[in-house]
This record gives sequence, C-alpha cells and structure tokens, in this order.
Amino acid sequence: MSITPDTLRPETLAELEANLEQMKTANYFLRVAVDQVPEAVLIVEAESGSPQGPRVLFSNAAAAVLVGVEPEKGLRGMNLADLAAGDMDAAVLMQSLRESVTNGGSHECECRVQNLYGREPLMCRWRARAVFNSQRKLLNHTLMITPKPALSAAAARTAPLNGGNLDAQSELLKQANLALLARGIAHDVNNLLGIPFMALSEMLQDAALPPGSRDTLTQIYQSLDLARQFTSRVLSACKDQPGTVKPADIAAIIQSTVKVAGAGANVELRVRAAGDLHRPVIDGVRLAQVLQNLILNGIQAMPTGGYMDIEAANTEFAEGQDEQLKAGRYVRIIVRDRGCGIPPENLARLFREPFTTKPGGNGIGLTTCRHYIKSEQGDIRVSSRPGVGTEFTVYLPVRD
Repeated sequence: MSITPDTLRPETLAELEANLEQMKTANYFLRVAVDQVPEAVLIVEAESGSPQGPRVLFSNAAAAVLVGVEPEKGLRGMNLADLAAGDMDAAVLMQSLRESVTNGGSHECECRVQNLYGREPLMCRWRARAVFNSQRKLLNHTLMITPKPALSAAAARTAPLNGGNLDAQSELLKQANLALLARGIAHDVNNLLGIPFMALSEMLQDAALPPGSRDTLTQIYQSLDLARQFTSRVLSACKDQPGTVKPADIAAIIQSTVKVAGAGANVELRVRAAGDLHRPVIDGVRLAQVLQNLILNGIQAMPTGGYMDIEAANTEFAEGQDEQLKAGRYVRIIVRDRGCGIPPENLARLFREPFTTKPGGNGIGLTTCRHYIKSEQGDIRVSSRPGVGTEFTVYLPVRD
C-alpha cells in the first residue's frame, strides 16, 4: 500500500496502531512461551556475508544462561561463530546450517559452546532447522541446543552407547542452567555490594562521626559484609569449590547473625549459649545463612513484636537413640519464636521448595537450610502450635 494523505486519515492511523499493539502482544506471549522451553533456542539470519556466520535474531532464556549472559540481555546481535568454543566447532556448526538447507530442512551436529563466565566449554547437540516460506525462500534457521551430560571416565566406560535416561538428562540440564544463572546473579550482586561497602568503610574511619550515626553505619557495614560472604559462597558453589570448613565458634556465629538479622526489628532476640560448646567442623558462612533464615522467619511471624529465643547447647545420642542421627556428640541450636504458628497440615510441606505461605515468597529459604544441614550429616526439625509459636531445632555433628 502506498502512503498518501488519504491513507493517513485518523481512522487509518488508529487501525495501524491497534494492529501494532496486537503484534506487540503476540510477540510478548511468543517470547514467554519459548522461554518456558527447557532447551536453548536460537533463531539466526538466513544468510550472512560475515566470516563469523549469521547473527542471532532471537534467543530464549535457556540459551542466554547456557552461554553465560543475563537472560534480559540475551544473545541478539551476536554472530553464531562467537558462540562456538573454537574455530573447529564454528566450522562444524556452519556446515550443519548448510546441510539443513539441502537435507530436507534439518540437520544435527555436535560441537562445543563457549561460556562467557569463564566455565569450561560444554559439548552440545545442535539441531538446525531451515525455515522456508511458501515460495521456498529461506527465511531463517532455528537452532535447538542440548548440553550432553558429562560422564566420568568410569561412567563413560560402562554407559550404554544408545538410548539414555531423558528425564535424568533434562534434570542435569536444569541444574546446570540454574547454576550458571545463580553464578551470574551472585557475581553482579557481589560487585554492586562492593560500592557501598567501600564507602561505609571510609566513613567509619571519620573520627568526627557522632556515636549514634557510627552505631547505625556499623550495623549497615556488618550486614553488607555478611551479604558479600553469602554471594561469595554462591560463586564458590557454582565453581564446584568447597567453602571454608574449620572448627566453628557457634556462639560467635549466633551473636553476629543475631546482631544483623535483628537490626531495626521490634522483636527482642535473647541468646543463651553454653560456655563449653563443642566446635563442629563446618562452613561458618553457610551456618550463618541458616540461622539468618530461621531468625528472619520468626521476626516476620511476629508483626506486633515480642521476643525470640536462640539457644545453643551440647547434646549426645547413643546408638539407636535417634531414628535420623548417628550415635555421637552434637551441638543443638534452637530458634524459638512466639508468632502465629504453623497449621499441622503445612508442617510436612515446610521444607519443600515450591511451598510457601508468604505473599511473593518462593519457599527456597527453608529448603536451602535443610539441604545444607543434611549435607553435614545433621538434621533440622520443626514443631509448632498455631497461636503459640514455632521452634526450629538444628543438630550439628561433632567429628572426633
């Protein structure tokens, strides 16, 4: 249609604007739908004169995470060869695109994908599909990328060469994608925390700072310091690096966590720790995360204020005395609130990640707590009475 003054009448413009809004809405729903696909999906140009291959026109969230880019930023504008780990991988990928045009519209290959966060390149299966219009004109290429699960040398010798557990592979892909995403978020948050952290450090060196302001800034500084420790621990976990494990001063960890978690709250946190507490060999940062989760949950359950108890003492179990814990010495930590309590039907679901009763919550806090305590061969338990309060008990083993 040619553009003339007649075609630009108000009703014509209104119709064009309505059509544009419909296209935007359809595009939005299309993106949301494709982002739900667990496999990485790319749409690339039909042809390109660049030696780096065609450019990416669209990528879903899984593709961005696989390459190590924030999903919001995506891979649009990158050349396809830039995603390959090396020249040989790029050559295999370009040949697969050409084969898809002449081979009935589809072709598969295997080559490595580079990761922009510095992780090792990942061997993936690429499924290329050439998309044509009704006149057989090539419109674009659609690529679906599936990482191949890494096998140990022993597993590789015994693994069958055909078939495979698709559910297990899908779970491995999900875990790998989540780890990459968590690593990127933790890295960025850690960098952002560094700015106020350094500024506060300089401010606290000012001798003329009023005492009241110094106390407030010190609390903020300690909170930022703990947050940086948490994000650093996430980065280490995503790189498969163990945390710092050493005999832990449980009383000191409780005191520092209480000071941060209780800052500004209308709930009094009362700490009672035995003077002869054992020192279990654990990751102190991870334990601080557990305690902070439990304390903040208790504070949120007491909107009108009150007081909470955090207690620590030594205990011991004989052989067969406890169904879950082995015989031996333990440190027992109790976090007790006097809040609204938890209905009996919800107690059994409490440590399952999708379950939460908080508006906007995701249920990941208590799941993370339980996962860590269990990994230390300990246990975390809960008892609650609606209208009375909730008590969490953590058992940490003391290794001889």
